[in-house]
Amino acid sequence: MATKSLKPKGGSCCAVATCINYAGKVKRDGKTNISFYRFPKDPELQKKWTLKFRRGDSITPSLSYMCSEHFSDDAYIRDLKAELLAYTPKFRKLKPDAMLTINLPVDHTSIPTVMYHQQHHLALKVEWNQEKKNSRLDNEKKKRVHWSTEDISKAFTLRYFSKRAYSYVKDELHYPLPGLSSLQRSAKNIDMRNGIREDVIRMMKLNGDTLQDYEKLTVLMFDEVKISSTMEYDVLHDEVVGPHSQMQVVMARGIASQWKQPIYVGFDQKMTKSIFFSIIDRLDQIGFNVVCCVSDCGGGNVVLWKALDITYENPIFSTPNEKEIVFIPDAPHILKLIRNWLLDTGFQINEQLINKKPLESLIKKTLSEINICYKLSEEHLTCEGPQRQKVKLASQLLSHTTATALLHYKPIDDTNLLNDTANFIELVNNWFDLSNVSHPNDHRTPYTAPYGLFLDDQDALLDKMYNTFLLMRCNGKYGLQIFQKALLMHINGMKLLLKIVRGHGLKYILTSKVNQDALENLFSQLRTRGGLNDHPSPLNALYRLRMIILGKNPGVTSNRTNTTNLIITLL
Repeated sequence: MATKSLKPKGGSCCAVATCINYAGKVKRDGKTNISFYRFPKDPELQKKWTLKFRRGDSITPSLSYMCSEHFSDDAYIRDLKAELLAYTPKFRKLKPDAMLTINLPVDHTSIPTVMYHQQHHLALKVEWNQEKKNSRLDNEKKKRVHWSTEDISKAFTLRYFSKRAYSYVKDELHYPLPGLSSLQRSAKNIDMRNGIREDVIRMMKLNGDTLQDYEKLTVLMFDEVKISSTMEYDVLHDEVVGPHSQMQVVMARGIASQWKQPIYVGFDQKMTKSIFFSIIDRLDQIGFNVVCCVSDCGGGNVVLWKALDITYENPIFSTPNEKEIVFIPDAPHILKLIRNWLLDTGFQINEQLINKKPLESLIKKTLSEINICYKLSEEHLTCEGPQRQKVKLASQLLSHTTATALLHYKPIDDTNLLNDTANFIELVNNWFDLSNVSHPNDHRTPYTAPYGLFLDDQDALLDKMYNTFLLMRCNGKYGLQIFQKALLMHINGMKLLLKIVRGHGLKYILTSKVNQDALENLFSQLRTRGGLNDHPSPLNALYRLRMIILGKNPGVTSNRTNTTNLIITLL
């Protein structure tokens, strides 16, 4: 007789009348030491086994099994390898003449074996049906859940704070949350084409349910960022995108809280009155109250000012819903323009002259000495091309340190020009300090404190700045220039905005919230890749923007874009 016929099989139910072991139960209960064996091929041995089963019905030996719980240790062939290496084998081979000797039914004369057999298999059937039911429930649990947009938005909010926290809440606390792969798929499918970002609006609405009314007071800021003029194929939407040269982005930001979010994207799209009103109305629908708008003094934005019918004397416009909103030009951009006009033409205020001659002499004098103006260099005066876009150079040149150095070193003999230029720079420095406050506890001077805490001193400064620029003329020019009107609009707008926020229970304004630094930082992130600055393609810019929107963590989204480059017309 071949020994291999008695190897254990991963099979069915044990044929012994009183045994309740079957393959599914053994696996479920973790009884790894129980094996199942087929009948031997020897007909005489088959008859002896059958008698041991005490079955009241007939069985087919070729289709039947018995489990290892009915064989004593003497029935197995010794496994010398397992004994020498001191391990338990996964299965043991039976001897050719092995016989069932243990855990068998009692004598059939004392038990109605047919009835027992029927009851036994009825119990097995009930248990088997229950196991099938449990298996079906497990399979239903494993089916993909169709998460709603609200569920996905809430999940992204939690994922924003921490990946480990998200996994803990989902896996350890068993809170129903989408898997990270589901978030990746959802992130890929977020619609980032032209227009208002409705997926972002939904996330804002959900987050806004936990905010107080004053925390939902909103500042809108908008500007354009340069992108590479590239044609690309959008696989997801089956369309060709580009070429485009500019991407208009609108960001909403809390004036009294830390949140900020890009909510609109438009390629080669100038901001218009209708777009502006639609964005404000959409935010109002989800409970975010727009009280202020910010932009630079670019030509397209000046056109918008005219469309909104705002002036430096009255920087308030009304929406179709008769909602009044303050428009405030960007202070850092105004500072750069003041610096540019000072270097290019100089100013005249009544009989006073203000120009760059004292600054040129100061830099030449201090280059060879230990001085308090170590940050100033020729670069601050030449300031050509991209250097004119750097706020840092403008703020260093028009600073308290520079004004003090002019009065201390007296680099020129013209005392009137020297003093007037130094006083002008000091005035501009104080105004910019007040217009760029980011810390509520910085009380070094009234001008570094939040606007509204030292209101008498702060308004006195704003009034002096207002009158100076209203009377000031650029040399060679007769009327007020755009940057002057923007500054006057900024001062009037800040005073009106303070009245509005005080009506909502706030005491002061952190004025850095009312400039475009947050938007410029966003543009810097869009342009930065691998530590280098570049101008991304249209779809690549949207991909990077999506990463920022979904929690400022590239790990949330897929590493791939769904684009294929067709023609690169400009790198």
